Amino acid sequence: MADERGDDRRIRDRWNKFVSGPQQDKPWWRSLLDIITAPFRWFLHYAGGIFGIIVMLVLLVGAVIFAYNYATSGVLQLQTTQLVDTLSKTPILKPILDTLKIIKDPSITVRQYSWQAEVDENSQNQELGLIFQKFTSLKKTYLPNEPLSFVASVKIASLKDDSKVTFSCEDTTSKINGNIEPKEPVVLPKDSIQVFSVRCDIPTETIKLGEKKIKAETVVLKAVYDFKTNAYIEAYTMSKQLLTEKQNNLENVFENEENSRLNKATGEVRSQYTAGPIKILINSEYSQPFTEAGPFTNDPYYSLGIAIEKASSFYQGRLNKINNVYLYLPKNFELKEDNLFEFSNEEDEIFNKYKLKEETINKLNSVCKGPNSLNLECQTYWERGFIIALTSFKVNSLNKPELDKNYIRAEVEYDFQAETSQVVTIAESFAVS
Repeated sequence: MADERGDDRRIRDRWNKFVSGPQQDKPWWRSLLDIITAPFRWFLHYAGGIFGIIVMLVLLVGAVIFAYNYATSGVLQLQTTQLVDTLSKTPILKPILDTLKIIKDPSITVRQYSWQAEVDENSQNQELGLIFQKFTSLKKTYLPNEPLSFVASVKIASLKDDSKVTFSCEDTTSKINGNIEPKEPVVLPKDSIQVFSVRCDIPTETIKLGEKKIKAETVVLKAVYDFKTNAYIEAYTMSKQLLTEKQNNLENVFENEENSRLNKATGEVRSQYTAGPIKILINSEYSQPFTEAGPFTNDPYYSLGIAIEKASSFYQGRLNKINNVYLYLPKNFELKEDNLFEFSNEEDEIFNKYKLKEETINKLNSVCKGPNSLNLECQTYWERGFIIALTSFKVNSLNKPELDKNYIRAEVEYDFQAETSQVVTIAESFAVS
């Protein structure tokens, strides 16, 4: 056994020598050199680590000093303001949020079908509303004592008689109101397009740098104008008896109806609205056709809702105020008595005209005014819109027992606040910028 173990050891030794190559003994002078340089090599090893730590500390202190100077000089505020202003003009947030909602709940598009609407084809090619074609500063950089001067080009068209637009401007960074031209409201004739210039000046000696060398000032130009949006939705009717017979026979009462906004399977209809900054949506939670008997045995009334929201991010700004709301029902329809609407005395041969009561409008306008106007929920309230009224109606009589088509209309007059912004630089000298 001993011989075998010895043979194994010799074999391993030969193999290790083969792998590692021939080994040579160090000369005496090399060993002596290793002994002499050992302390230096030890010193260099630890000195390198200490030096690395010192370099890191120097870089860290330098970064802190740089950031402090970056902030105190005003450069950080300048670049942050410019970035925020740029992002605010990029209409990407709403589509992303809407997409995330659909991904989270895919049935949301089905459940909200009747609350959707599309622009009326007869008005979609009209350039309605106010558009800032440009808003520029006469200079990119100003000295502290210089007045800030801006010029805007505005294009506007209205469907409303004698609509007016009022301009104002403000340096929102320093909370300074600017001088505006034109000073008086501009009257807009109906069905005409106007293009004109607007000038904004922030008074001299109002911008203070303090201890900073440079800072950003955000100037906002606002235009408040009154506008009118009309909306309508098809209202199909059929006798209760005939509808029951067709449903029992598994017949689709809308089979021969040509309407791209009608969901024939559910009886829901999308409303339409005229082009402009705001869209009006008309909705009934109950499927059509409507009958003289109503949706339930003991309740002949169908729900009816009117909502308002911003049409698209193309229009810069938000809803500012509701002025009047009118509801038009077919002559054979009747609105349920409530505290929202009152019958209008104005004659109409085709519709019964109702007007939203003034106290109801005042309540809508006061929801997010005063101290509450700055919170996020209120900003969303005026930006995205809300339900104006929830009421109900019934079908008093039928023009014919078969499927019949009429319309429910809504008309909303409101003030829209369009706005745009521009960021300029205030520097202690032109060399700083």
